[in-house]
Amino acid sequence: MGLMLDKTVVGLLDVNAYLLVDEANARGVLVDPGGDIERVAAMVERHGVTLEAVIATHGHVDHVAAVAEACRRFQAPFWIHEAEAPVLDTVPVQARLFGFPATRPPQVDRWLKDGDRVDVGSLEGRVLATPGHTPGGICLFFEAASLLLTGDTLFVGSVGRTDLPGGDTEALRRSIRDRLYALPEGVTFYPGHGPRGALDRERLTNPFVRS
Repeated sequence: MGLMLDKTVVGLLDVNAYLLVDEANARGVLVDPGGDIERVAAMVERHGVTLEAVIATHGHVDHVAAVAEACRRFQAPFWIHEAEAPVLDTVPVQARLFGFPATRPPQVDRWLKDGDRVDVGSLEGRVLATPGHTPGGICLFFEAASLLLTGDTLFVGSVGRTDLPGGDTEALRRSIRDRLYALPEGVTFYPGHGPRGALDRERLTNPFVRS
């Protein structure tokens, strides 16, 4: 028994929607349900999970498009970093620009801060504030499982784009170098798009930010 992770790829921009579950009590959190609510719901229902929260790593529409419906279906609150408030306000505009169906900003039930605990059942996680891709981008670290969700901060062999409103290249580099690369060895990271990777390898080989 431990922390179980499942994933489904959703939406027009192929976002990784993650389900984290404490296998001991079938309680979990849903991270970045960016579209395809039926596929997301099927993943949750397949595991018989009681959702404690729906969390977004940041407020871009491709990561939050299905948040409101997921919260309604599973009677779960929505959590996101407090600095993402202005990004969420622009969700309707983002939807038009990127070809998503009309999308309203989801209602936030808890504004996260750096260092906050985000537990999955009895398994402890914590919020790492990693601004750069957006002002309030976060990663979620579960130390006991050596598991890190990086949103659009860090990818395998790449990093999040910073050319959208609120992006900051130097802030992103600091976030990766000072927050993520400072984590213990042996961490597997799961990004918002694309495959999982080994954080140890990124420290040495990522062409954009090396330790």
